[in-house]
Parts: sequence; C-alpha cells; structure tokens
Amino acid sequence: MNIPTVRGKSTVENLVRSKNSQQDKDVNAKGLEEKDTTNFSFQLTGRYILLQNQLAALQNEYTREQTRLSMLENNNLADEELVNILYGGTPLFTESLQTLVEEKEALLAKIRAKKEEISQQIRSLEVESENILSIKANGKPEDIQKEDLPKVNMKPLDIKLVEKLIRG
Repeated sequence: MNIPTVRGKSTVENLVRSKNSQQDKDVNAKGLEEKDTTNFSFQLTGRYILLQNQLAALQNEYTREQTRLSMLENNNLADEELVNILYGGTPLFTESLQTLVEEKEALLAKIRAKKEEISQQIRSLEVESENILSIKANGKPEDIQKEDLPKVNMKPLDIKLVEKLIRG
C-alpha cells in the first residue's frame, strides 16, 4: 500500500516541479519579450533619427540641383559667370565652362533626371519616416499636428499594435 502513495507523492512532486519550471520559463519569456520590445523600440527611434538626417541631406541636394536647373534655364548670367557661383561654399557647377556651353541641353536633361531621382528617394524616406512615427504614436498619425512633431514622445512599442499594423 505504501508503493502507490510513494508513486502518487512522486507524481505530485513532478507536477509541482514541472509547473514551477513552466512559470520560470514564462517569467523569462516575458522578460525577453519586454527586452526585445525595448530593443526594437530603440532601433526604431535610431532608424527614425537616421531617416531624418538622410532626408535633410537629400533635401539639400535637391535644392542644389533645383538651383542649377534654374540658373541654366533662365540664362540671366553669362556662361562665364556660372562657374564662379558657390552653393554652400562649393562651386554650384563642377562642369567645365566648355561643357556648360557646348552640352547645355544634355546637362539640363541630366540635372532634371537627378532631381527626379532625389525626389523619389525623398518620398520613399518620408513614407518610412511616417510609418515609424505612426507606430510610435499608437497608430494615429492624423492626431499629431506638424507643429507638435518635436514634442511626440517616442515611447516603447506595444507589440500588439505592431502586429495589428503589420497584418493590416
């Protein structure tokens, strides 16, 4: 009669150990999930900052190309003066005077193409930036006014919100 009691006691002890082990795993998994969410949140914040820096650089480059295009199309200055114009401390036109004069139409086409390429890159980065901001603002970008953007709190992400946004 003692044998079943010992077996029963052993089984109960195993169940308790198994339950405690499962609880430990749940606590560890929850801690890892929170750590992963925090890491992901920091990565998104870092990515957002990087995107803003890239956007600033692209917008500066776009403005430069727009200025080049405007100067060539308006013909307000003599060709010899174009090579002396500076933009941000560097020459606006890096092409030689001969190239400016002889290949003006090809140069205009090249500048227009580059301007369009930069415009596409800016749009792409703006969309990605808005998506990150949307995630960080609890999925409600329409609630954020442009003047409030610097005040937006980049808080840790809600993993359920991210899953909802991913699934659509």
